[in-house]
Amino acid sequence: IKEFNPKIVHSWATPTSFLICFIKFILFTHKFIFIDGSIRQAHYSNGILSFYRLQRSFINIMADKIVANSFAGLRCYQISNKGSVVYNGFDPLRIAVKKADSSVKKQTLKLNVIGMVSRFDPIKDYTTFIKAALLVLAKRRDVIFYCIGDGILLPDTKKQIPAALSEYFIFTGNVSNVEEYVGNFDIAVLSTKSEGISNS
Repeated sequence: IKEFNPKIVHSWATPTSFLICFIKFILFTHKFIFIDGSIRQAHYSNGILSFYRLQRSFINIMADKIVANSFAGLRCYQISNKGSVVYNGFDPLRIAVKKADSSVKKQTLKLNVIGMVSRFDPIKDYTTFIKAALLVLAKRRDVIFYCIGDGILLPDTKKQIPAALSEYFIFTGNVSNVEEYVGNFDIAVLSTKSEGISNS
């Protein structure tokens, strides 16, 4: 930063923002605007005396501007005058282009496709998605559920599905052609404990 002498430094991760606070303090003669963009959730999962809370407190003081992707996030982290919301953007053409030649729906002809794109992590709450899917399957069988992503809870999530209903669930793991899948969802689900609009 001292060598490049930027006018603006924008950080997307809490640990990085925390380090930039110290750099801003040490290099006080090199004036730059520090924008923290690390608030992407609307809950604190850490204890009040946790290192994470300490980092957030310091960032909230040192940042010139704090950007979040939801007002709920700003409220949760008690950001007022420094805070701005920039919603995650999405270009629908990413889906439209892929939809025409997609092979995804060919596998699931005459079925309604319901899917979720997310890492398998406690904050993302695939458990609720699976529970809701099982309720739907108790009433109708013209649906298939796509679970797109990978993560530490993938094995446990798969165990929540009775063997007799496993054919109604497709776990893709990580995929690079996510638009092709999402473009063929009849319903896209975001089952999450903290986010308004997730990055994925």
